[in-house]
Amino acid sequence: SDRLPVGYIADQSPGSSRLVDVGDRSRFGWAVGPQPWKPLLHPPSVVTMRLSQPARDEPVTVTLPGRPPQRLALFGMRPCDLAALETLDHVLLDAPPSAEPTYRARRDDAFLVVVNCGTPASTCACVSFGTGPHVGATQAHDLEITELVAADPLDEPDYVVTAISERGASVLERVAERVPTSEVGDEYSAAVAAQRAHASAAIERGVPADRTRDALASGHDLERWNEIAEQCVACGNCTAVCPTCFCTTVNDVGDLSGTHVERRREWESCFSLEFSRLGDRPIRSSVAARYRQWMTHKLGTWHDQFGESGCVGCGRCTTWCPVGIDFMAAAQGIVDEVEVR
Repeated sequence: SDRLPVGYIADQSPGSSRLVDVGDRSRFGWAVGPQPWKPLLHPPSVVTMRLSQPARDEPVTVTLPGRPPQRLALFGMRPCDLAALETLDHVLLDAPPSAEPTYRARRDDAFLVVVNCGTPASTCACVSFGTGPHVGATQAHDLEITELVAADPLDEPDYVVTAISERGASVLERVAERVPTSEVGDEYSAAVAAQRAHASAAIERGVPADRTRDALASGHDLERWNEIAEQCVACGNCTAVCPTCFCTTVNDVGDLSGTHVERRREWESCFSLEFSRLGDRPIRSSVAARYRQWMTHKLGTWHDQFGESGCVGCGRCTTWCPVGIDFMAAAQGIVDEVEVR
């Protein structure tokens, strides 16, 4: 626990994030960090094939790398990140003709420890998507932790830990052998419920779940897209930090000798000009078109593909946008403009 950020929260706003020392002994006062869990399960670059030909008159040897299981314990996930993981499951395991092998090899045995949010960031919007600030009753994970900060900031917090799976129960039994524990009584249950209510009330950002999808579909010709594009630098930061963006491209990378080539599957972004190339030209040549594609897919057409929203309301895209575009405010602006025209 000495390696955890004791006494710090994350003060986040559009285009800004900083740690603030609040002077207590909390270890999970921060909300989401800049890095989602996605790279551990869906790596930015994966070698899918190796080709070698030592000389021109020799045959080409093709090697397909294996995907051995990688045991992972994801400790300190937030409820929105757990929801994002379930979203990626639907995309990479359920939707394709067959499961994506690298993701499957890493996801199958992952041990998930989720910490409920008590101090959301100002950029959080999980309530409107039903993904937080506490874990939902049907979400699969192993251990769930709620940190209850003491009235005296110098006192150690209490931790309410609930085993959700059999693996979680086994780990919790071993923890109980090392540290003092007690049953969770009504007092602690009430404190957990109060924390959830307080955190939910603190989250002000969001979009109307019942109207956003249709508004984005009918608002494709709004001038507001160009206004957003005047700010956007198409850097792709938002897709890199998004816990659900999954798009990839394929690149062949050779060595200087010309005898070996690796085929790599690498992350790609809606904001890359070449990502929309069909035939001899990109079909989304403007930044406005690319931003519209990203937002419309995330909040709209994702429903058509996978039956749910592609956004979990973590707020990372807003916090880590270098020009401070507020994703939720931009989406709400589109909805408002469609409804009044």
